[in-house]
Amino acid sequence: MAPILAITCPSGKQCSHLIPLFYEKGQFSLRLAAHTQASADRLKTKYPNAEVVVTDLVSLESCQALLKGVTAVYHVGPSFHSREKEMGFNMIDAAVHEASKRDSVFKHFVFSSVLNTQHRNLMQHDLKSLVEERLMLSPGLVYTILKPTNFMDAYPVQLLASSETPVIEKLWEPEIPNSKPEQKFSSRDLKPMLSPNTPSAQLSQSQTRK
Repeated sequence: MAPILAITCPSGKQCSHLIPLFYEKGQFSLRLAAHTQASADRLKTKYPNAEVVVTDLVSLESCQALLKGVTAVYHVGPSFHSREKEMGFNMIDAAVHEASKRDSVFKHFVFSSVLNTQHRNLMQHDLKSLVEERLMLSPGLVYTILKPTNFMDAYPVQLLASSETPVIEKLWEPEIPNSKPEQKFSSRDLKPMLSPNTPSAQLSQSQTRK
C-alpha cells in the first residue's frame, strides 16, 4: 500500500495545482480534507481514486482522525480566517499525537505559510507566525515551512496582457521606505518545488530535524 499524504484546503489555489502532481504519479495515496460535504462531493468527482473526508479543522479529534495512518501532511490554512491559528495548532498537535504512536509511519509536516510573518499588523501574517512557532517547538516533528509571497493569480494578468495600455493601481509607494514591491509568482510555481520527483518533496523518506 502506498504511503498516505493528507492535504488540507484541497480546493484552494495552491492545492488545485499540487494535487494532480501526486494524484497522477501514484507515489502517494491521497487523503483530502474537505470542509463541507458539498466540497467533498466535488473533490470525489474530480479525484475518484483519492480518499476524501469531511474534516473540521477546529476540532482536534477531527484532525487526529484525518492524520491517522498518514506518512505526511501538507497543511494550508484558510487565510483571513479568525480561527486559522486554532486550526494550525490542531493540525500540529494531531501530527505530534500520530508521530508518537508505537506503530507510527508519520514522517513529515509541510506547512504553507507566508513571506514576512513578522509583519504582524496583517492578521493572516500574525496568525501564521504563531502556527510557525508552534511547529518549531513541537516535539519530534520533522517539518518544512514554505514561505510563498504574493500570488499573481489574484491579479488580472490576462486582461492586462490583452490591453494596449495596461494599467493597474500599484499596491505600494516606492517613495516610502520599506514599501518596495515584493516578488510575485503564480501558485503554479509551487509545482516544481513540490513535485514527487524532487528530493525535497520525497516526504516518505525519513529525515532528522536538527
